[in-house]
Amino acid sequence: MDDSLSTVTCLLFIYVAESFGISQALVHNLVIGSSALPPLLVPRFHHQDRQVPTLLGSLHLGGYLTVRLLRWAHCVWLATTDYGINSILYQRGIYPAETFIQEEHFGLTIFMSTNLEIKSFLNSVLQQIKEWLVQKKMQKISLVISNSNTKEVLERWDFNVEYEGAGNAVENGVEVGKKDLAIIQKEIRDVLRQISGTISFLPLLDCKCTFDLLVYTIPDCEIPQEWDETQPCFMANSQELQLRTFSTSLHKMRTCVEFISDRLSYLVLKGRWCDIIVINAHAPTEEKDDYIKDSFYEELEHTFDQFPRYHMKILLGDFNAKVGREDIFRPTIGKESLHAISSDNGVRLVNFATSKNLIVKSTTFPHKDIHKYTWTSPDGLTHNQIDHILIDKRRHTSIVDIRTFRGADCNSDHYLVIGELRERLSVAKRVEQQVNITKFNILKLKDEEAKQNYQVEISNRFATLESSDEVEKELDVNSVWENIRDSIKIAAEQSIGYYETKKKKPWFDEDCCMVVERRKQAKLKFLQDPVEEKRDNYFNERREASRTLRNKREVT
Repeated sequence: MDDSLSTVTCLLFIYVAESFGISQALVHNLVIGSSALPPLLVPRFHHQDRQVPTLLGSLHLGGYLTVRLLRWAHCVWLATTDYGINSILYQRGIYPAETFIQEEHFGLTIFMSTNLEIKSFLNSVLQQIKEWLVQKKMQKISLVISNSNTKEVLERWDFNVEYEGAGNAVENGVEVGKKDLAIIQKEIRDVLRQISGTISFLPLLDCKCTFDLLVYTIPDCEIPQEWDETQPCFMANSQELQLRTFSTSLHKMRTCVEFISDRLSYLVLKGRWCDIIVINAHAPTEEKDDYIKDSFYEELEHTFDQFPRYHMKILLGDFNAKVGREDIFRPTIGKESLHAISSDNGVRLVNFATSKNLIVKSTTFPHKDIHKYTWTSPDGLTHNQIDHILIDKRRHTSIVDIRTFRGADCNSDHYLVIGELRERLSVAKRVEQQVNITKFNILKLKDEEAKQNYQVEISNRFATLESSDEVEKELDVNSVWENIRDSIKIAAEQSIGYYETKKKKPWFDEDCCMVVERRKQAKLKFLQDPVEEKRDNYFNERREASRTLRNKREVT
């Protein structure tokens, strides 16, 4: 191939790539290759159940370039992944906003990083996986966001690739896609828009974070030799959200995000007949947008459905929902609610309970109104019942009572809600345990001097014991054992001593106890006589207690 033909071919490729929304710089790095890109950062590579090192390098085609629609499809997939990763890094605040610039791709404004190291890193990764796409050996690439201090994984974005081909034509031994370009572009725009929209309701990343990339391939993939070895990324108690897909008729991208929710948590208790699953939730407030509320209940439904149906499920928490006493909801909510009419959040909660065959038990027990409301406004005038407990309909008789305890000192505008549950838990047979068992500080035996002291002490004790045994020949076996045991304990006590019990909160001293007690007494007086003077006194004591505890903790 002469130079003019090669030039025309390159221009043709760039023209077609631009019609897909791919920048010329990315086309140059992905297809033509650039030997000037150093492997500054090394991503992670996952090879089925094991990790193997992989080399980042440039893709060289020996000066000849063959333009085929198959490779265009690869570049479309890689470009979408590149734009998606840059959007996530920008919107999640992994790097400062001023290090990104706006660029137009696929008819959308995408924020792309200007950091040379990040650009080089991403281009190197995309170059490396391009041939794996051609050979159908790559499965997915994962963007992992972690806390830079604790190394805890906070989020994982998966860009999965599925290989299509049924019904496609083959020209000169190369598979050619049949999907219309406009449809592909629309699907890509939908994917990128949903990535941006999803980020808006994910938990806030309020710590310094770093990101890493994991590349998954099939077992027989040929791997270069300079990538780090690592393990697959797993997240405990995480939520997964499936996003849109797009297809080129040759490849399909399936995107999902896994994250640790700040609105949901659960606890599994082992029961004798079945497990008891307690799900704690914190729903958006009434004035939040509908899409935020919808996202919360979608997340709650996903968490709820992941547990087996035969287990007892208890759903509780702050739902910010006023449940009424409407007749149409009577089978689900009973008739003992504090409120007469359900709010929007209340209707959503009742609809969720009905769809999952749950009973709202917190509105089924007759109590005084002061034992029903769970939240009081700062001015002390508004009282709402917005914290609820729900349970499976077939097991709803296991909860025998629910009420509010206003006197509990929780330092919150919510009151303590206690439900009485009647269920048999699985308890292992255990011998009677002693209370306040003291333990010898055996770590001191690592010190050579303490070790020698113990050896000398135990030798002297046994020597004394042997001489006394010769005098008292008629001792039974129990008495002999007690003498040996006491000798060992006394020798250890005198040479190495006991572990010192550490206070969980060493900063919590008498001053802290005093301010907490004053706050408690002020709250009780306010509850007994809710006048403005006692309310102000209670709020002042709360602020003083919070200030004192915070100062003590920071000094320590």
